[in-house]
Amino acid sequence: MAATEPQKHEEPRHRDKRVAKTRLAITTAFWELLAEHELARVTISGIARCAGIDRKTFYLHYRSVDDLVAALVDELVGAMYDEYERRPGYHRVEALAGRELAPAELAFEVRTFYEAVASVIERTDAHCRLLVRRMPPATLYARLYEAVTEEIQVRGPLSLLELEERDLRAATSYVLGGALSLFAPWLYGETSLSLRTLAQQVAELTSEGVAGLAKRGRR
Repeated sequence: MAATEPQKHEEPRHRDKRVAKTRLAITTAFWELLAEHELARVTISGIARCAGIDRKTFYLHYRSVDDLVAALVDELVGAMYDEYERRPGYHRVEALAGRELAPAELAFEVRTFYEAVASVIERTDAHCRLLVRRMPPATLYARLYEAVTEEIQVRGPLSLLELEERDLRAATSYVLGGALSLFAPWLYGETSLSLRTLAQQVAELTSEGVAGLAKRGRR
């Protein structure tokens, strides 16, 4: 009886590289198509054709165009929180040990966070501009809200306030809506203000707004 040839297994590193290469091709194709069309006109077939893959390969990575958009927004928002955590002096939740955050500390955290947000927007401005210009505002807000809601449970300035879920959701809506309205003119090219100036404005408004919720929660 002839010995069977041992089965060859793909090395995980090679598999991971191939997955990363395919996802890069998919996302690059998506951004190229979004530069030409509104989001509603970007299709899986179009992405696959532009990426040089078939539809089946697309479905190995994403369930739909909406799923791809959600992943890209998650990545963008995650990068903002990562950048915030790289900034010197920020407070980790566990470092507070249950004590209240002083107003000056809250203001510092919020300012630091929006400086990080501005930094990421500046680095990824081409993609941020496309999201704002090509996605319906309600769709963009909903995607960002989902991504931010995931993050604020465990990190970021709002997580430091230990708000009840109702107040946390209210604060998220308030902060996200305000940030979008102030950053959008820069992304549309409709303001001469710098991102740093806009970040300072958002930080000041955010600090004032969420401070009230924090005080109510401590009563």
